Amino acid sequence: MAVAKAEIIPVSNDRLLTEQDLIGFSKADLRIARNEIFARHGYAFNSKDLQQHFAQYSWYQPIGKNISLSRHEQKNTQFIKMYENDPSLFRRLKNNISNGSQGLSYVTSEVPVMIYREYDLDPCGAGRIIGLDPNGDGYLSVRNGPGQNYKEIDRLYNDDWVASCDRYGNDWDGIVYTPKGVQDCTWVDSNGKYPYKGTCSSGWIFNEFYEHVAG
Repeated sequence: MAVAKAEIIPVSNDRLLTEQDLIGFSKADLRIARNEIFARHGYAFNSKDLQQHFAQYSWYQPIGKNISLSRHEQKNTQFIKMYENDPSLFRRLKNNISNGSQGLSYVTSEVPVMIYREYDLDPCGAGRIIGLDPNGDGYLSVRNGPGQNYKEIDRLYNDDWVASCDRYGNDWDGIVYTPKGVQDCTWVDSNGKYPYKGTCSSGWIFNEFYEHVAG
């Protein structure tokens, strides 16, 4: 079985969603995003397409239908359902794309960024993006994994601040950074080595344009 791509909205169990999180979604995307909230708790779906979709994820273990959602999760399922059912709200998601919105403020990579927490040492070093040619592309691609063959999931620009937490070879850094349009974000912190989870964006960059500052 092929490795599944990142969840549609990985933070839907951590914070309340906004319209920005849904921009560009199709009706099918909204349905998956709503039901992945249930899937994380092991909900056993009746629909074959949902069963097949969530079977891609190693974390999905169906246990039954008697599950409990947090207050944030309950509100997020209702919020997504509104955009599924209300044609005017759904059109707004499409209109935001045509008006130049770049879609989701939050992104996370298919290949997870690993956090190495040992004792009281900071696992990530702070830095910024530098050296991008404004007369060229003018941006640095954030990718789904450490390599040019991975899909671009976001873009960074000169003077954007990021935290470098992981490394693949000599050229690729796994980073964590504040999503566009968000003032702050959080992460789960524990000792040892673990994949990044939280409300910050994460992904992989070619580190030629990353300047380490502190940490």
